[in-house]
Amino acid sequence: MASVPLSSMWLESIVMSATQILFDMYSDLLALRQYMFDWADFGIRRTDLVLEVASGNHPNARSDVLCDMFMSDSTERPWRSPLIIDRPFVCANAERLPFRTAAFDFLISVHTLEHLTHPQDFLTEAVRVSRRGVIVTPSEISEKMLRVPTHRWLVASDSGKLVLTGKTRDNWGLFGDTFNDARRSDARFRAFYYSRRDIFETRHAWEGTIDFEIRQASGDRNDNQLVKAHLEGEAADDRELIGCAQVAERSAVRLALTRRVKRIIGASVRLLCSAHRRVDVLPLLVCPICKGAVEHNAARSLLVCPSCAKGYPLRPEGVPVMLAEMAVDL
Repeated sequence: MASVPLSSMWLESIVMSATQILFDMYSDLLALRQYMFDWADFGIRRTDLVLEVASGNHPNARSDVLCDMFMSDSTERPWRSPLIIDRPFVCANAERLPFRTAAFDFLISVHTLEHLTHPQDFLTEAVRVSRRGVIVTPSEISEKMLRVPTHRWLVASDSGKLVLTGKTRDNWGLFGDTFNDARRSDARFRAFYYSRRDIFETRHAWEGTIDFEIRQASGDRNDNQLVKAHLEGEAADDRELIGCAQVAERSAVRLALTRRVKRIIGASVRLLCSAHRRVDVLPLLVCPICKGAVEHNAARSLLVCPSCAKGYPLRPEGVPVMLAEMAVDL
């Protein structure tokens, strides 16, 4: 059997590496386009005050106020990327939003609903605090292809209704790690994934109310025990952690450059396309427990709720921590 010339092997290696680089550049451009213009696709107006819930490591360029529950724990964020706080920010639980009724004109929720233990509470809260909005989740196809243990629900938008189906042992991640590995290591698959959001995402726009239905999958239970074990480290996925480390090592410079470019673009978008240059979040806040008005106690660095005699910490950098679990008795 004739051996392959060494020069041919080198040439093939060079071509494959160049192909990976080109597809990665294409994926970056697609992500950048989405970051720059997604808000316009959502129909957000210049005068809209926009809240983003669970903004994480990739907040929308047009969001005026960010909200996330986890300030230091990035377990459920892509590649374990750190939280971004580059505009007014509130630490809060999506299921108990600490904002006044109708405080916002538009609410953005991207890849959040599928993580929640009580999604109905968030959907009710979203309608309370905002006049309209958009909810983006992985599609059912995505959940069946990509194995993501931290997602609790399959989400579909059917005739204007959000339909949530509880995950079971046999209705998600049907291909094991096949497509997870492809997304981590194959730039061609990543390019396909990011170019076909219509296949891999469910987008549900709403105004005034959110029509939804929560179903338990037939013939099985909603397997939240698996999710809980994963979050508590009892079923740690070493393959996923190693994959994250490999991606981070391989593309650290590219990711750092992308984040810097996004920061500049995001600031420009808000400067040119938002009427809300400086948002003071304190007047927008209420107690997450009783929804009563809160008062700023500067001496104790607390936001105080007179109605239920609770105080919420105000961090040195000015971030209100509006979590019921962090409330102190007065």
